[in-house]
Amino acid sequence: RGLARAYRRLPWLIGDALNTAEDEEGERAYGHFAADTGLPESTLYDFARVARIWKKSDRTVELPWSYYRDVGSDVSVGRRVLASTLKMGWSREQMRQCLKRIRQMEEQDFSTE
Repeated sequence: RGLARAYRRLPWLIGDALNTAEDEEGERAYGHFAADTGLPESTLYDFARVARIWKKSDRTVELPWSYYRDVGSDVSVGRRVLASTLKMGWSREQMRQCLKRIRQMEEQDFSTE
């Protein structure tokens, strides 16, 4: 269990560290991290982007990092969907379906204005 929790935290740890390094080194940080970790820069950009959007206080290790990536940048909607995902025990696919319905409803609301 401890190893699984540590593994789930890795994208967050890398993303947070990369954001700090980017503040200090700029875009060069991605190249350094890619060389050090062996991860593609595109993966590192994802880790950093999601960590920038989702502050530590909004995260839980009970849900994988990928769920936060899927929710996107709308933190207010994301908080509700992720809370429902935890409460209802939804799979990632069920959570995505919920997000899809929310986005469809928002589009309908926008198109009727």
